[in-house]
Amino acid sequence: MGNVVQMRPPLPAPHDRLPTDRVGKAPPQSSPYWTERAEIQRKAMIERLGVDRVAEAAKLLHSTGEHHVHFGQAAYASVFEHNCLTLATALACAEAGLRVVDLHGMDAHGYATGTRQSSKIPRGAAWQLRATNDRAEIIRSWQGKGKYPVNNAGERHHFASRNQPRNLGIATGGDIVVVDFDGEVGLAWLAAHATELPDTVQQTTGSGGRHKLYRLPMGVTIHNTASQIAPGVDIRGDGGQIVAGPSLHATGNFYIWDEGVAPWEREIADAPAFLIEEAQAVSKKSSSKKAGKATGTNWKRDGNGDVFGFEAYLETIGDGAKGFDAPIYAAACAWFSANGSDSDDAEMIEELRTAILEAPCDDGRNESRYATDAYLFDRVEQARNFIADSEDQDDDGLDIPADADSEAGSTSWTSHKSDPMPKHKSPEAKDTEDGESASADGSAVELDITGPLGDDMDEACGAWMSVSKL
Repeated sequence: MGNVVQMRPPLPAPHDRLPTDRVGKAPPQSSPYWTERAEIQRKAMIERLGVDRVAEAAKLLHSTGEHHVHFGQAAYASVFEHNCLTLATALACAEAGLRVVDLHGMDAHGYATGTRQSSKIPRGAAWQLRATNDRAEIIRSWQGKGKYPVNNAGERHHFASRNQPRNLGIATGGDIVVVDFDGEVGLAWLAAHATELPDTVQQTTGSGGRHKLYRLPMGVTIHNTASQIAPGVDIRGDGGQIVAGPSLHATGNFYIWDEGVAPWEREIADAPAFLIEEAQAVSKKSSSKKAGKATGTNWKRDGNGDVFGFEAYLETIGDGAKGFDAPIYAAACAWFSANGSDSDDAEMIEELRTAILEAPCDDGRNESRYATDAYLFDRVEQARNFIADSEDQDDDGLDIPADADSEAGSTSWTSHKSDPMPKHKSPEAKDTEDGESASADGSAVELDITGPLGDDMDEACGAWMSVSKL
């Protein structure tokens, strides 16, 4: 029997879908790229990046594949135009010294391509090893020329082809920290501290929040936290990343760099002292919770001496304890078991990440592998799905195998009724990227600012832009 293809139900049309009265094949009814919001974003980004940058990106992507319709000439804009803009922006951000990485995106039908139906996570394995400001490496990633690092299963996959939708991520850490203000409470905190926070590079997120980027003094390290400085105020520091404009959000909205303050338009301001102090204070507070890790004096145990519960599993993460993969998975299961499989996981993921980064580690894989968004999102989703499947069952316990890297030897854990996780053999986290490299056809590329972008762009950016071969 052949493979069974599962058909996805069609999504509703966006509320601002543009007319489809032009000659040519109309985009899917649910396309997020043929909307008023998308057209406004395309026009704005061409004007702010400059025609030359966008034309160069279009040439780079067009020359690596079989896409014979040039930027702006298609009857209806779609993934190709979006990828041109995210590549052009990635190169502009890299010129400003930021490390970037390609993320999953939204396909032409409005579905996210990443694990958990996410358009926020980096493509491929070990994204932190790929995040770069090297121009050639960035271009190769968007063109699909190369392979991702080895994944958890010991496999290497080709970069996603240049036809696959790409959002843009900016890596944090080093001298870059981002403050993420989310929801009404986060924006209220931003308003209350507006005079204390210097003007800097900033953007509006797809959900209506704000990101402010700051530089840290040499030698200062800040970890990722969620709602610890204040409700709705997250910190993205070492090992973190943000989604950056002009990325497309699942709502159909775009991440938008605020006017005049994109990375290529102004310098990133120095982080204020009070922000550094508060961010470091919450990191230390998190560290103090694990003060008994080395001796095990803070471990919760049942009558058989086995550990259980979210915080107890956190304390067993690391070399010299239970390794990484098994206690990470067990902690996620414990969280969903206690809070429900439909509970929000943002806070839990950041607590896991903090525990991983602070855990004893012999070779740095805690940072390069286990603290990455790709690994954590995948592992947490496996735990969520398992708890969801088991919520209607009445199993007694959970057998947790040794770490996937055999870091805990052949040890297995069994939790009992005091730890309400059902019996399960934890699967290995897998990289789901299966993109293939694209071939080159060397065609010339033209940038048409008429067509779906609107004739009014002639005045702002010029009517035509012809680019010869590389």
